[in-house]
Amino acid sequence: TEELGNNPGDQRGADYSRWADQGFGILARLNNGYEPNGTIPFSNRYAEFATRCAHFARNSRGCHIWIIGNEMNFAVERPGVEFDRGQNPPRLVRPGEIVQPGMYANCYRQCRTAIKAVPGHEKDQVIVGGVAPWNPQTTYTGNTNGDWVKYLEDILTILGPTHCDGITVHAYTHGADPKLIYTDAWMNPPFQNRQYNFRAYQDYMKAIPRSMRHLPVYLTE
Repeated sequence: TEELGNNPGDQRGADYSRWADQGFGILARLNNGYEPNGTIPFSNRYAEFATRCAHFARNSRGCHIWIIGNEMNFAVERPGVEFDRGQNPPRLVRPGEIVQPGMYANCYRQCRTAIKAVPGHEKDQVIVGGVAPWNPQTTYTGNTNGDWVKYLEDILTILGPTHCDGITVHAYTHGADPKLIYTDAWMNPPFQNRQYNFRAYQDYMKAIPRSMRHLPVYLTE
């Protein structure tokens, strides 16, 4: 996971070859930053962030799979967010810029185009960032209860099958019992149709539009 910022003059890259040369597959997650700077930047800086991502790919070794951002529906990942950490749990003081599906799709599209324009990276996979499961913090028209699975579905529907290279999924158990990997555990209303443990990955998989089911899916958390 890399913190790139969005300075289009920044040429820094990274060297992953010591792992790639041993046969490991490398996925690099490209973040604008971490709280409070946003996993992707403010929407008026998407073009600059895309340029920065392209420079990073050009000047990196051993990686050809790039994940754009992380858990964009999670409030802590918004640009400009502010929490009162003196409270338990922390209290949201400033919501920052809410990353709606169309906004993320716009940012992703620009990053993908910029990376693929770099010589030697035309066939790279530029991957949609993982959505935070069980997190209803991002609401918008058509998704008034903040359904995280609907959030991913809306992003993919906007992008379509010819403007996306793959998808990342986050899924966990709530506890260390291995049985939680294999058993159904449904949530309470209004999310009674959503899995609460590792099978949350199945909810995401079912939400992938049929026209995009030829794309690779990576379980990255």
